[in-house]
Amino acid sequence: MINIPAGTFDMGDVLGDNEYDDEKPVHRVSLSAFQLAATELTFEEYDRFCEATGREKPNDRGWGRGRRPVINVSWLDAVEYCNWLSEQHGYKPAYTINGDDVRCDWAANGYRLPTEAEWEYAAREGGKKVRFGNGKDVADPKEINFDGSESYKETYSLAGEYRQQTVPAGSLNSPNNLGLHDMSGNV
Repeated sequence: MINIPAGTFDMGDVLGDNEYDDEKPVHRVSLSAFQLAATELTFEEYDRFCEATGREKPNDRGWGRGRRPVINVSWLDAVEYCNWLSEQHGYKPAYTINGDDVRCDWAANGYRLPTEAEWEYAAREGGKKVRFGNGKDVADPKEINFDGSESYKETYSLAGEYRQQTVPAGSLNSPNNLGLHDMSGNV
């Protein structure tokens, strides 16, 4: 886990070029310190949860398991994993789950998913005005796993390899200044 320091930042379309209404208006957000995993959750980690709880493992689309980021899980699957992992480490689970009703105990010391504000703050290296989660304003397919084919090239991207599948978590070795990998691309 990476310690993310407390701070205040402008959340939303700070570059002014996003057509999505849910990124507007830009607004000031203050956050307490929190922790975030250095990479996305892998199949290796999630499969242990499935084996321990008797659940079916999610489909990997034939791309492979191991250190690749887990795919094909629901939000509810993710919070159930957080509670299970909390129990494995002797922490108080953050979530109370009753069917589809999920409540978070923000005072619990267990694992939980980041809020949207926490995720954006961490991806933007503590709220800096940057476009991508590796701290850069240009997406390079050597550093971020995305469709880098020429037909998808934008003014903020370079053309290059299109892998058409995930790669092992952190394998492109382009963490941001907080030490977080794959905050843009891959899944």
